[in-house]
Amino acid sequence: ADIQYALWLAALATAADSHGAMSAAFDLTLDYLKTRRQFGNPLGTYQALQHRAVDMYVALGESRAVLDQAIASLQAGAPDAARDVHAAKALVCESARRVTQEAVQLHGGIGVTDEYAASHYLRRARVNEQLWGSAEQHFMAFANAAPATIA
Repeated sequence: ADIQYALWLAALATAADSHGAMSAAFDLTLDYLKTRRQFGNPLGTYQALQHRAVDMYVALGESRAVLDQAIASLQAGAPDAARDVHAAKALVCESARRVTQEAVQLHGGIGVTDEYAASHYLRRARVNEQLWGSAEQHFMAFANAAPATIA
């Protein structure tokens, strides 16, 4: 039981780290879209890029909610704490990879260079996605821990 609890804590810590990388990448991207100019206008004035930024923002909020729920559930010793931890690890780490990938895309060529932080956030998200079990493994564990009363 203690080992399982430690594994859940490790998975949650990894998810929290991924959330931090995702949040930093989003902030960096938002600042870039406000300051980088193309064709005389800030990149952030283009609707297509605004939509992509909003998708990043929604993923960030969704991930935060799932992570907070899992932390509260585990601290309270709730019966579905395992399900919440599996959901948080899978969803947050997968979202972090997508958001940081999008950040690199929105930065263009500078986003992939070692000198710029966006690429580091993406690498961190990719590593965290595999630590303590992949998203697929956690989704399967979530499904197996789900109540059997679903009709």
